[in-house]
Amino acid sequence: MFKVMNILLLYWVVVLMSCSSPFEQEPVNAGINIYLLQDQQDTSNLNNEPLVNLKLNEKPWIASNNIERYDWSTHTIYLKSAVQLPDNYNNILGKYFVVTANGVACYVGQFWGYHLSSIPQNPVYNVPSERSEITCLPIDPSIGTLLELAVMDPRYDVRVKQALVSSGLFFAGIDCVLDSVSVFQQSANKTTVSYSFSIINQTDKDIFVFDPLKMGTDIFHYYTNGIQFNAGRESIVRGRTDSIDFSPEAYISMDWFVKLGNKEKITRTVNLSGYPEIPEEQYSCYFYYEMPYRLLDMLNVSEGILWTGRIKSSVLSVAVK
Repeated sequence: MFKVMNILLLYWVVVLMSCSSPFEQEPVNAGINIYLLQDQQDTSNLNNEPLVNLKLNEKPWIASNNIERYDWSTHTIYLKSAVQLPDNYNNILGKYFVVTANGVACYVGQFWGYHLSSIPQNPVYNVPSERSEITCLPIDPSIGTLLELAVMDPRYDVRVKQALVSSGLFFAGIDCVLDSVSVFQQSANKTTVSYSFSIINQTDKDIFVFDPLKMGTDIFHYYTNGIQFNAGRESIVRGRTDSIDFSPEAYISMDWFVKLGNKEKITRTVNLSGYPEIPEEQYSCYFYYEMPYRLLDMLNVSEGILWTGRIKSSVLSVAVK
């Protein structure tokens, strides 16, 4: 009898050891998931509605297990496999999605189009009109964030970051620092602007980024648009008088890129003529470093990651005299 009891005890020990503790099991909605609202959800007052009251579809539109990485520098989600857009282009614009972190709704986003005249109050995904399925989802800031009117950009919710880190999806991306801006006044439409900037790889992976030394100033400006000079609500940008006469994408190659290793930095200087005359003033200066997502389909990288997206540089105070 004693022997039988020992055998039974040993059996249950083995069974219990082979079972995972319920506290170790990953919940179904762990990590970052994006849900669509149920069809019957009233959205007329959605931005004033507590997030816990939102009625979400049972299954996520974009599930955590289909996410390859989340680039924190651009808030872009890269997918392992393509997903269908929830509806056709015209029907989906203006509809909402909800970003959740470990099952908790963190913020509401909206499907948007560049041509829409109304102003989005939420972070947006600008829907590509020519596609029915996507492999990446850049979540852009709301107009309030762009105008620096918002108290907090909800995309930086600490719960989202924690869920990304714990699920191994967090990708720090890059940082863009505007180091210096110099203005050389000549005459109307003949002003030259020289600026230096640094790109820092914030990850431990090899990444490839646009390099103005390799692609040339004109093509680099085609994608990045150069320095913006802001004084109050007024903004001065370069009005090109010598624009390039071909589509750069017909000639794009990996020769335009430089590889940055773990935490590596490059610093580049760009000289641009063709600005209008810039009045004497104290300006806040910045530019957008950009590599369009559409170029991913045109290039092949065997090792490392091709960085894509649009990131605002640091802001530099510049006195034009």
